[in-house]
Amino acid sequence: MSALSNQNTPQEELFNAGVYARSLCVNTKMIIPDYIEVEFQSGWKHIVETLINKVKNYSINITKVTDSYSQLDISFKVVGRTKELLVWKAIEEARQASRTTCACCGNHKDNWKRKGSVRMFCEPCSKDAAKNGSTGTWLDKY
Repeated sequence: MSALSNQNTPQEELFNAGVYARSLCVNTKMIIPDYIEVEFQSGWKHIVETLINKVKNYSINITKVTDSYSQLDISFKVVGRTKELLVWKAIEEARQASRTTCACCGNHKDNWKRKGSVRMFCEPCSKDAAKNGSTGTWLDKY
């Protein structure tokens, strides 16, 4: 959101996490069915892209992609003889990276854990979000 208003910027309105993630899976063995809701903010695009590049040669069905609890969370089902441990490792690396990456702008964020809560945004984005009544945590979905 723009720091000066409650309206989304044109870039935010154009980003669709589901379309983006599914486009990365084209010509891979990964499948994200159309009925699966994919939720993450544009700042984590490079994390999702890195994850998909690491596991694109494994037959897996993605069953959930969300930014719940202020981190990227991905669930999957294996198909055939997939090296499940390698996929879990790649997903955990993405989850860890999302904790230290601003979900809004994609920059590294210091102090990602503050007073017992995990923040999704870096300090500048948190300040902008606060001006618009957002907390920058997973509670903003409710």
